[in-house]
Amino acid sequence: MIKPISILLFSLAAATCQVAYAIDLAGTWTLEVRDMQKRQQVLAEVRFSDKSASSCMAGTWKALVVGAVSKQSGEFFPITSPLAYTIREGTLTLGRTEVCDGYLFLSGAEHPHHISGDYRSVSIGSSVQLGTFALQRSK
Repeated sequence: MIKPISILLFSLAAATCQVAYAIDLAGTWTLEVRDMQKRQQVLAEVRFSDKSASSCMAGTWKALVVGAVSKQSGEFFPITSPLAYTIREGTLTLGRTEVCDGYLFLSGAEHPHHISGDYRSVSIGSSVQLGTFALQRSK
């Protein structure tokens, strides 16, 4: 038999595990995207807006505003295309969301002074790593 106090403790423990993940995206950020050989392919200034973005993906997506582009190597990452972002459970995902089933996503977690993770091509049933990325707050 489970005692009422055990149920209460379990309920409190479960409630404390549901933490709201907040990433402070204010200001201007420097975005760097690298290929699998760790060569820099994209370097640009970006800002995270509160404006809704168009997306084929479910969820709430907001527009990423791209400022100055210092480096862009071909079509490796579509930095000049409309880009969107979302945050789910402490993970920032940003990229091209308007080309259905041809998504290009940067997805990673916040660290003390930056956000970093993988760059992937994602479609129904598949995901291929193309490189890595890092976001550093610049202003």
